[in-house]
Amino acid sequence: MSKKPSKELELNLLKPTELNEEQKSVAWMLIDEYEELFSCTSGDLGRTKLAQHRIETGNHSPIKQNPRRLPIAKTTEVKDLLRDMQERDVIEPSSSPWASPIVLAERKMDLRDFV
Repeated sequence: MSKKPSKELELNLLKPTELNEEQKSVAWMLIDEYEELFSCTSGDLGRTKLAQHRIETGNHSPIKQNPRRLPIAKTTEVKDLLRDMQERDVIEPSSSPWASPIVLAERKMDLRDFV
């Protein structure tokens, strides 16, 4: 494997599992064989134009959602995460009435994600 799988990948895929040792070995061989399909860092996310996704809302009007409160101590972190994702073209500015507020979710190993 040319790039080392992240600890997160290890924890999420193979550690808390009911796989026996042989099954884990097969899983690691598959991960190794298809390594280019896995994102091991936040900077190597892929993109495709092979598929499009559309959420059909019918004639429903947008659901109004108020912004969620964010602790002052987290605002700089959120701004940095948003700027980073925008620079990597993961997100883009939007003024859609369907936009939803962000939630900063704390995860194991001191990682954070938006949900």
